[in-house]
Amino acid sequence: MTAQPTDRTAQPTPVGADGAPLPAPSAMVASLARLPQERRADAVAAALAALASTPVVEGEAEVDGVACVAVTFLAVHADPSAQVLVHVNSLTDRHRTHIAPAVMERLEGTDLWHRTWWVPSDLVASLPDRRGGAVRRRRGA
Repeated sequence: MTAQPTDRTAQPTPVGADGAPLPAPSAMVASLARLPQERRADAVAAALAALASTPVVEGEAEVDGVACVAVTFLAVHADPSAQVLVHVNSLTDRHRTHIAPAVMERLEGTDLWHRTWWVPSDLVASLPDRRGGAVRRRRGA
């Protein structure tokens, strides 16, 4: 028997005045940032190796009346002078010309770039799996 569709309205992603998703705290990035700079690169490598998948879904909160999760997007890029962007269809579409809200931050002393936003906890998104080309689906990210 096929599951019947439900009459559910998707919750809107809470956004700021600039139309960007609202920034959220990342416990993972904060714990890495507290380490002495000379230990961060090894700690980042260990943290990334321990992740089952990305983006990382962290804390939960109600934001502007919407049940949300903090989702941390990660990238590894060696050039500290680069601008590393995260583009999530429909979340960052408004930032094609004004890209500042989509520019990731670099964790000083490492090649790790990050951006954490509040997104609806019932969001279902997909991304290519670089390990085999399949598509993974994640709730809350």
